[in-house]
Amino acid sequence: MKLFIYSIENDNTLCYYKHIITKKVKNEMKINKDNHIPLYLQTTSAIMNEIRSGNWVQGNKLPSEKELCLKYGVSMITIRNALKELNQEGVIYKIQGKGSFVAKHYELKHDLRFQYLKSFTEEMSHNNKSAGAILISTKHEMATAEDILLFDIEENSFIQVIKRVRTVNNSPTHISTHRIPIDLYKKLGDFDLTGSIYNAFELAGLKIKDGTEEIAAIMPSPSDAEILGINAKQPVIESVSVVSSDIRTVMHTRSVINHNRLKIKIDLIP
Repeated sequence: MKLFIYSIENDNTLCYYKHIITKKVKNEMKINKDNHIPLYLQTTSAIMNEIRSGNWVQGNKLPSEKELCLKYGVSMITIRNALKELNQEGVIYKIQGKGSFVAKHYELKHDLRFQYLKSFTEEMSHNNKSAGAILISTKHEMATAEDILLFDIEENSFIQVIKRVRTVNNSPTHISTHRIPIDLYKKLGDFDLTGSIYNAFELAGLKIKDGTEEIAAIMPSPSDAEILGINAKQPVIESVSVVSSDIRTVMHTRSVINHNRLKIKIDLIP
């Protein structure tokens, strides 16, 4: 069962009106129709960026749906889906007949608690939230020197590389790149790449036993910033984790996290 479900737009009619830009808006995010992220999620991130940057003040009315359609160059159904997401998250609220307004108090971040070894899907489920993933790419490539040392594999071995955008309640929170030795990857069978990889390991009889995680603040690459819908000059959180089964190291994961959407908590236990 796929954990991430989104509707494909049937209305491809865009708003073709002349749009004269008279003022450059600071930190405005552009919608990329060649991006792997659905248009309505890109639009959701763009609107949130306007709110965070102070262009649309809390308590004030948002532009009309038609104006947003012109601003982002997307269909009306895309705008409505984006506003629906923002309304469900409490970022905006609607008044019948008057439009949408920025909520005075809202929390965009989801908690990720570091205490026990859990998959991201399991952690979000524990917090009564739905985790999902959008597959960007999956390929196998020659193992690097670091891979050979980490996974204790022979030279000229291959690694399966899976790159995904992780979501919480259908909103993008981070990009994860997973590296798995090809022999282990083949044991996982035809599993759902938009679901939990931890669960796929367990179904293959490889229970995750322990792991390590390192966290640092970095600047995102232009491509990562574009996928996450953030400004390339905005710092992100980099998380690098390595997990092992009873027998061997099974996966290396590097994640680039939008700290505006995912809040990390670390429990200190004596």
